[in-house]
Amino acid sequence: MFALGMASQASAATIYSQSNLLRGPDVGNPACGGASHGKCTISEVAPIGTSSTANNDIKISCSLRGAPVNSSFEVFWTCTSVARGCHNQACGFISLGTFATGATGSGKFTKTIGNNPFPGNYVHLDVIGPQLYTSVYAGIPIGTGPVAPAAAGGQVGDPTQR
Repeated sequence: MFALGMASQASAATIYSQSNLLRGPDVGNPACGGASHGKCTISEVAPIGTSSTANNDIKISCSLRGAPVNSSFEVFWTCTSVARGCHNQACGFISLGTFATGATGSGKFTKTIGNNPFPGNYVHLDVIGPQLYTSVYAGIPIGTGPVAPAAAGGQVGDPTQR
């Protein structure tokens, strides 16, 4: 479960959920700042009909607004060594997928993954396209012990530095 999550009443299958602002455009390392352009939520989801707290799925959802119109963005799960860590504290990353903004500069992304790709590490989400947006978290999604980025199918460092 999240180290600093809040219990959710929205769904019996959701155990913990944590939402944070999606800020940007990010203009430098280690900024992780800017105006609010939406939010991202990371939720621990138990299999339907259970209240298990082990080996749960993690659902990631982001809504972006006021971004460049008709543009493609890639979402990255980025592990960090400290709570609310930014690009300079990144220890590895994996791509979660892509989404596009429409004519108003708004877009949504949702994906469920099997577990924390880097268990035991903090996380921030990078949303990278023509501009960079970041959502940072104080909690650690479920999982045990740090995992090397290569073992998680990811890369070392931060996606903003590739």
